[in-house]
Amino acid sequence: MSAPETLARQALRSSGYKVVCQRRIEGVGRIDLEVEDRLLLEIDGKAHHSDEASVIEDRRRWNELTFLGRDLPVLPARDILDDPESVLRHVDRYFAGNAVAAARAG
Repeated sequence: MSAPETLARQALRSSGYKVVCQRRIEGVGRIDLEVEDRLLLEIDGKAHHSDEASVIEDRRRWNELTFLGRDLPVLPARDILDDPESVLRHVDRYFAGNAVAAARAG
């Protein structure tokens, strides 16, 4: 795991979230983090996601996850390095929004 992934994992776990690292999904590959068996997170830095081949592969993976009905927010590595707790705002917002959606559907 990269430093930003480790910082995000630590922040999430210390807040009580269940986190799986390097989650493998068939047809997609490894995803940086899976939170509460539902939310997938990618933490991307320029070094590994800026050349054309990487951009094309990232789009393929995101599309495949969309077709599988999975959400994949992508957070900038720099944001996590600057403020590891920032990952909590995104994850808390996701789960709060999904609780509202589930209540409306039920």
